[in-house]
Amino acid sequence: MRPLVLVGLAPLLGATDLLIKALGLSLVALPLLPLLGALAMLLQRVEARLRTLILLASACALLSLADLLLQAWALELRTALGIFLPLLLLTAAQPPANAAEGLRYGALFSAVAVLLAALREGLGSGTVLNHAEWLFGPAAGSWQLHLPGFSGLHLFALAPGAFILLGVLWAAARRLFPSSSTTDSDA
Repeated sequence: MRPLVLVGLAPLLGATDLLIKALGLSLVALPLLPLLGALAMLLQRVEARLRTLILLASACALLSLADLLLQAWALELRTALGIFLPLLLLTAAQPPANAAEGLRYGALFSAVAVLLAALREGLGSGTVLNHAEWLFGPAAGSWQLHLPGFSGLHLFALAPGAFILLGVLWAAARRLFPSSSTTDSDA
């Protein structure tokens, strides 16, 4: 298993208690990872230590820009993401090899984050799209969907519930796509 996959677990598990938070994190990760991959590809001939420093500084600059944009246009969302937004910087420790790989990782991270968040929010609180106004503006305040007759099981809104649901999703993916999953010797 690549370290990049493990590095993404902290924001994946921590910021997916609400679907809106997962969408916000995805909006940052989707451009960040391909840009880091493109920069890593351009810096292939640079000495390893210097390349790492350049990638870290570039990742800090890109994430700072994303942070400022979120503070300007979605302050409540930025506040709710807390420490999990800066934790995306850990991906610069082992950046994707190229922009296509970065886009693939970003899309996979985003898809898993959104699916996990939808499940966690629905099972944990009995609602989906709670706080949609954080990302989509005041008009989205009425977008919240309530699951009829279900008030939620609080375990799924907490980190242990995220681990449980991520394990279920991983097992389902291995069952549905056995050829594309890693083998037991790779895990």
